[in-house]
Order: sequence, then C-alpha cells, then structure tokens
Amino acid sequence: MAPSFPPWRRRAPTPNLGVEVITTNTSQNPVCIHGPTITFERFFVGKKSRKFFACSACRDRKECPFFMWADQTQSKAYRNLWLQKIKENKPKRSHLEEYRRLSAIASVSPDERGYCTVCNVLCQLPTDPDHPPTPLCSAATVITPVSDHLLTHPSRLVPLKENSKCEAQYLFSERSLSAVVGMVAATGATKLLCVGVPSLHEAVANKETDLAATSMLLDIDTRYRNFFPLTSFVRFNMFNQHFFDGPKARQRVLRFLSGAK
Repeated sequence: MAPSFPPWRRRAPTPNLGVEVITTNTSQNPVCIHGPTITFERFFVGKKSRKFFACSACRDRKECPFFMWADQTQSKAYRNLWLQKIKENKPKRSHLEEYRRLSAIASVSPDERGYCTVCNVLCQLPTDPDHPPTPLCSAATVITPVSDHLLTHPSRLVPLKENSKCEAQYLFSERSLSAVVGMVAATGATKLLCVGVPSLHEAVANKETDLAATSMLLDIDTRYRNFFPLTSFVRFNMFNQHFFDGPKARQRVLRFLSGAK
C-alpha cells in the first residue's frame, strides 16, 4: 500500500530551475572566438523556459561576451562584429611557422633562450627579429633561461591559466601521472589521443614511460604550437568539438588514429 501523507507533507514534482546545457548540433550555432557557441536553456519559476547561445569555453562574459537569445535573429552587424573579433584573435603566424622557429632557438644556449609571457612565443635573447617587443614586454615578462627539458616539457614552462571560469589549467602530479600511465598500459593501446592532458603527452613523446605507444595532444591552448609539430598537436575545443584549423586539422587526427588499437 502506498504511504499516505498529510496534505502539508504531500510530495510534489520539483520544477526545473537553473540552466540546462544542450550540446547537440553545435555546428549550426553562431560562432565566437572559441568556435560554435553552446545552446543553454534557462528555466524560470512560473514562466516558460528560454534558450540562448553563449561561449562554450568561458563562463565569464568578461573573457568572452558572446550572448544571443535563440529565438532572436542574429543581426548582420552583430555577426560581422564577431567575425572581426575571430579574425583579430587568430595567431599572426601559422602553426608550421611557429614550430619551425623551435630548431633555431634550441640551437642556442639556455641563457640565450626566452619565453615571452605577453606575446606567448619563444624568442632568442637579447633580440629576436621574430619577436618585436610590445609596450607591455619587458625583462620581467620574459622567462629565461629555458632549459632543454623545458623545451620538451612546455607545460612546465608556460604560465598556467588560472581563471576557473575560462580555460583554467591543472597539471597531473607525478603520482597521478604514474597512475594514469599504468591504466593506459593495461589497455595495450598503441596510440594515445591526449585531450587536454599535455603532461601525459610530454611523458609519452619523450619516452619517459614504458608505453609502446605514440601520442597526439588536442588542447585549446595555442601556446603549445611553439613546441609540438603538426603531427602531434592540434588546437581543439573539447566542449564543442571544434578544430580551430578546420577540416585539415581533423584529418590529421584521423590519420593519426588510423590503424590504432
């Protein structure tokens, strides 16, 4: 027999409140600098819910202010504004051009190497024609010396992004990394797709583990283009499955995975 409750204690369905994330068909959504936006549905008390588009990577509109109600039509001016923002946000050099600079920088001594935390590029010291200083650049913003180990372990070199609402970065401890490597080894995998885990990619790429595997890093952080070739790094937004370098980048990932087990 079903339990009987007094009228004041009768259970009632809890209305949906807050926000629900809808990740289907993101390729049809408006775009911001982080790729296609995500659809959110906001629920109200006593009112009909309403959907809107916002950035997939940032929950802080100071970092990415895109917002549009889904039941409104995007104006031509607003669309052009964001197309201009996307254009301005693209790196000035291609991935290949950035990576080609690595061999020249690796050929000089650690004291002659630097990493500019303003421009987010490797540079030769004291001057580098490929790194014209900006008004914000100074000796205090350049990390030096840069050892051979740091060149092959950039996650230990580039400053971590700490904004918990936009692209926050956390690295595995040595103990955690060892545990992950052990779990991967148990699978017998021959190829690893490291999505947002640069420290694991570095360990595998530098043969610091017993894994008989090759690795590719997928990460939203464009700074890794300074350190890894096109065959082992692709800039990727895991929240909306967006490849920043387009279909060619996606094809590189598929080629890497072909024949994997």
